[in-house]
Amino acid sequence: MLYLLVAANPSLLDTAPLDKDPTYKKVISRRVTYPPVSDQHKIALMVYARFTINERGHVEHVKIIRHPTEEVHHKFYDAVVESALKRLPPLNPSYVGHYILPVSFSLRDEHNGQLLIPEDVGYYGEQVNSVMLQPVKVIGYRRYRVQN
Repeated sequence: MLYLLVAANPSLLDTAPLDKDPTYKKVISRRVTYPPVSDQHKIALMVYARFTINERGHVEHVKIIRHPTEEVHHKFYDAVVESALKRLPPLNPSYVGHYILPVSFSLRDEHNGQLLIPEDVGYYGEQVNSVMLQPVKVIGYRRYRVQN
């Protein structure tokens, strides 16, 4: 098994043809949203998903990859990314191959306006000739109730 740490800095990576596909871009941008969790459970974090596009253009073998040092499983965030990928319509079969999708869940604090951006420690997982896609950026909001 080959493990490789890949920097997720988009300026260092070439843009994959899939990143430019209008159907992919539209569907991913609409379906990868901040998960419906209460404000006290909202966090900023990175999620990496590995998936394959088969010869018919269908997405398969979706797997969320975690850094070995991460102890907490963020099932709501993982589920949003996994569901969005699994619900992609068939894409152009020319995209056949293995991909890694980084998703950055940032959080804006409505009390002070601060944007909490997750620390990107890079992708740590099996590379398997995969193409690193451009990160999807999602911003959630933490609201505070004013108590009288």
